[in-house]
Amino acid sequence: MFQLILTSNYSYILFLGYAVFLFQFSGYFFIQLLHSLFLILIFFHTYKLSPIVLFLAFSLFLLIEISFSMISLVFINSLFIHLFNFSCCFLIIIQIVYLCYP
Repeated sequence: MFQLILTSNYSYILFLGYAVFLFQFSGYFFIQLLHSLFLILIFFHTYKLSPIVLFLAFSLFLLIEISFSMISLVFINSLFIHLFNFSCCFLIIIQIVYLCYP
């Protein structure tokens, strides 16, 4: 089972999951932004959606992020990032389970 994941085209999902848990509680906005962009890229690449949808999703993420930062709602800002990251982690776990048990 583990060999299947390592030899498949989706082996980067394991590295992504490790990176998610490393930077999940990071206080640095730049790291959270890069990490969230990486999650969006992996999600849209995995499910083969168009680049326009990817651009719109990331633009919406940036718009929400900037608006929360301007209002100075630090708690809601970090809550949004953690909820977004949690939902992406959940999708990645589903993808790994699907790869291991087709």
